[in-house]
Amino acid sequence: MAQIAYARYTTTLFYFVVNSPVPLFPNHHRHIVSNIRAGPDCLHILDLVHYNIRPENIFVRGLESGRLEGLEVVIGDFDSTKRVGVLLVGKSAPEECWPKSLRLMVDTAQVGIDEWCLERFEEWFEGWRMVHEIQNGRP
Repeated sequence: MAQIAYARYTTTLFYFVVNSPVPLFPNHHRHIVSNIRAGPDCLHILDLVHYNIRPENIFVRGLESGRLEGLEVVIGDFDSTKRVGVLLVGKSAPEECWPKSLRLMVDTAQVGIDEWCLERFEEWFEGWRMVHEIQNGRP
């Protein structure tokens, strides 16, 4: 009998970054981005495309302490995942979270979709990191 376990995470990265009193400093930023980049790499080895990488689908546990020890950051929400080369149909990320050049029912899933999403995520996250630094007196 197969068993599936899903760890419970404290919050999404979106909620934490937007609402948390704990500041995000450069060491948090680097650690989180490297963890987020590792997830799609594993999927791509299996010829899968997540197809919905965005802050609301990144889950965090352990950041409340403000330290990196014990910090867990993972990508979740795999219900829109597609095999590379499969026609893009069904659930997808909101329009602002995937390339405008893609057309549902016409284009196929490619690893480049996740790369594009990761670049947008990193831009979003860097903007919020700078906001946190300004709010906490670290220009």
